[in-house]
Amino acid sequence: MKLWSQWSNRLIDLGFKVAFAVQNGHTLEDIPSNCDVVFVGGDIPWKLQNIPIFCQHFKRVHAGRINGLSRLYAAYNAGCESVDGNGYWRKQKGSTSFNRSHFQNLIEFLQVTEGNLEKETNYLFSIKDYCKF
Repeated sequence: MKLWSQWSNRLIDLGFKVAFAVQNGHTLEDIPSNCDVVFVGGDIPWKLQNIPIFCQHFKRVHAGRINGLSRLYAAYNAGCESVDGNGYWRKQKGSTSFNRSHFQNLIEFLQVTEGNLEKETNYLFSIKDYCKF
């Protein structure tokens, strides 16, 4: 935050878009007015609680470390423009939910959000129950 005005102005002058990263403890008032994108980081509970708040107030929001189906739907439903996460590419013990890989969940999420698959296809319960945050 201390160096934002120094570096953001230089980048803007060079024609770049600038993102401001928020994490535990940041509020709406902390976000500079010349920010193009809000990057939501922080720990998982804080992030999931605050993604909807930032999405309500800013047009472009990116959330980091969004791994797993429930976090994908939470970010999507809140209005995130984009997310990242490396859990989809890991092949290690314990990286599945309901005996499905996170990659399979990512594929299904993309099919659902593109309208090519109904949301509750592979679940025995409502997706809203699964996506509590």
